[in-house]
Amino acid sequence: MKLRSLWAALLAAALFLTGCTPSGPSSEPETSGYDLTGLTNEYLAPIAISGIGAVNWEDPSELSPDQLLSYYAVWAMPVERNLEEPEKVPAEELEQKLQERFDVSAELLRQSEYYDPETGLYTPGYVGSSARYEVTGAREEDGCLLLDYEYYSPADDKTVIRQGTLTLEKYGDGYRYLSCVTEPVPSEPQSRTGD
Repeated sequence: MKLRSLWAALLAAALFLTGCTPSGPSSEPETSGYDLTGLTNEYLAPIAISGIGAVNWEDPSELSPDQLLSYYAVWAMPVERNLEEPEKVPAEELEQKLQERFDVSAELLRQSEYYDPETGLYTPGYVGSSARYEVTGAREEDGCLLLDYEYYSPADDKTVIRQGTLTLEKYGDGYRYLSCVTEPVPSEPQSRTGD
């Protein structure tokens, strides 16, 4: 019995010293079969530019109406707009378009400071982002598309400042955003407790 325990300990030590590790799922993001640039442009860009990719939310109704309007301004409005005469969008048109991408109520959207109940019009603001962003991995789980992403520092365009996972539900030719889990990447290595 002692000899068997000794052999098991020696085998474990040999495996440790040679760097062998148990095989299992890779911690690297899944990328095979996906056009990450296309996923970045189609799904992540309006989320990143509007700021929605920088906050955690488990349900789109947790987002503020102004955050959703920022998404609309990036996704559905022309890139070049007249700064002197802000565009006004009929409530029904804007709400229907946003509801294609987020499961939110018109009542929530109408709480926006950019909604005028007297005219029934929205006046979306202007949005921009200086951080670069990209999808770094993609995978499908339970009928959903999960996109891992990173934001990069505007200072050098390569230092990762934020990471996250965006979850979408695809249906027919469309899709809806379901949730976003994100966190900033510490600029300094974290020290372990007790060191």
